Amino acid sequence: MCDAKPVSAKRVVMLVPMRALLVCLIVVSCTKANPEFCEVEQDCSNGFVCDLETHGCVEAPPPPDPECSVEIQCTDPLKPICGADQTCHGCVLDDECDSQVCRSDGSCEEAGNIVYASPDGLSSGDCTADAPCVVNFARTLLDASRATLRLANGTYVAVNDFVANGTAIAVVGGSSASVTFERSGLITPLFEARSGATLSLRGFALNEGVVSSGGSTVVITRLLFDHQSITVRPWISGSGTIEVRDSELRDSNSDGCGSFTGTLDGSNLDHLTSLSVGREGGTGFGTTPSA
Repeated sequence: MCDAKPVSAKRVVMLVPMRALLVCLIVVSCTKANPEFCEVEQDCSNGFVCDLETHGCVEAPPPPDPECSVEIQCTDPLKPICGADQTCHGCVLDDECDSQVCRSDGSCEEAGNIVYASPDGLSSGDCTADAPCVVNFARTLLDASRATLRLANGTYVAVNDFVANGTAIAVVGGSSASVTFERSGLITPLFEARSGATLSLRGFALNEGVVSSGGSTVVITRLLFDHQSITVRPWISGSGTIEVRDSELRDSNSDGCGSFTGTLDGSNLDHLTSLSVGREGGTGFGTTPSA
């Protein structure tokens, strides 16, 4: 059995301040942030990330290898374009594609399916990208296998109506600022879809109107209707289905869109206020719904 020794008063006095010091150290250490603990990424210094399981900052893993650096590495037909972020994505603009035609599903149209035209092109041949033709010859080559006409920059003058008769045809330009399709001295439409045809027009300016008939469909995208010649008719008229997207209809001698029976969608127009600007009494969209 151990002999108990009495604690001197001096020793008791010394222990009291030591205990107080220990309490202070504990309090200080509990209020100072632990640099190794994290709740979110911002708690860690540069080059480190927060491990949410251990709540500790760990070295960030190396970034993944880029999906692409050149477009040949983009093998998915629906994602043929290598973007600035080095990932493959679908095309949005025609000029992104080597063939100069972007399809609605984000894929690029095959060059073999396209007829190419240029204002100073050839008057014969196959109208390829390397040897484009004048537009009035190129349009004669359009058929079910080559159903897209691609217009190079410049001005085109049509000698007669451009008619899609029971077929699907697309006429594609780069932009309304660089491609113009016009005619002068005639009072007939510039483009017409007949007998259930599907006519797609995009990326150019024109000075005459578009007509649909016989249950046809016309899709108008990024067109500028302007500088109408002597015709007194709406820019868009007829029957069937017409979709107008991101386009401008200016200074018609008649209505912007009128005398139309069927389905007309102009909800995507960027410049509704520019419809039929300058014509007294003219209207933007005047339509007669189908029965």
